[in-house]
Amino acid sequence: METISFIGSGHVATHLAKAFFACGHVVVDICSHTPGHAQQLAAQVNAHTAHHISSLRPADVYIIAVDDHAIPQVAQQLLPMQSLVLHTAGSVDLSALQKFPNHGVLYPLQTLNRERETDFRMVPFFIEANIRKNYNIINRLAKSLSGNVKELDSETRARLHLAAVFAGNFVNSLLGMACDIAGAQFEYLKPLVEETVKKAFAANHPAEVQTGPARRGDEVSINKHIKSLSLQPGWQTIYRLLTENIIKQSHAK
Repeated sequence: METISFIGSGHVATHLAKAFFACGHVVVDICSHTPGHAQQLAAQVNAHTAHHISSLRPADVYIIAVDDHAIPQVAQQLLPMQSLVLHTAGSVDLSALQKFPNHGVLYPLQTLNRERETDFRMVPFFIEANIRKNYNIINRLAKSLSGNVKELDSETRARLHLAAVFAGNFVNSLLGMACDIAGAQFEYLKPLVEETVKKAFAANHPAEVQTGPARRGDEVSINKHIKSLSLQPGWQTIYRLLTENIIKQSHAK
């Protein structure tokens, strides 16, 4: 089992640290610019709190689990070391850690929240390393958490991350709009949403199972919807753009 230290105490760091600890790995330090979160997480995984990167103790693996834009800054602050240094970002290139002789990526493709438990066994992990020896270590770490581990290069991983933004973040934003429109009746949309997702993943392409007024070319319903959104011009724009996209996809298929 590897000894692991985390730089970061947010959603990703919290879930990974707790999962690795539960699997028997030793979590050495939690380092974060939010001391309260770091102390809380350290207490959960029997680790120490490092108040600054310079006070991190020796470990086999250092996992940088911070916002994507902060990864280069953290890498710059870390002194060169022989330990394996990883980041957890989908959109950040492997080369961001090239100053370290042993480096790689451990990217869990899942939306994570500190307040909600996550079962990593079904979460896909995408990994990358600068050399095969490090790949073997990362692969072993990932497989201690999940049964779905794949090697993916930085370019492909970034494209998958972009797809995840469309499939996750944007869909959730649209659900938020649906909630605002439906009000107390929002809960009745759950079976519809679940069936839509099931059909999309069962089809060769989601466009093949597209339904609704745009797919049917029902201009009367479309114009009625646009009119009902007159007090929300931003939503009108989104409605029009998505309607046009559905029509294009349907014609293409």
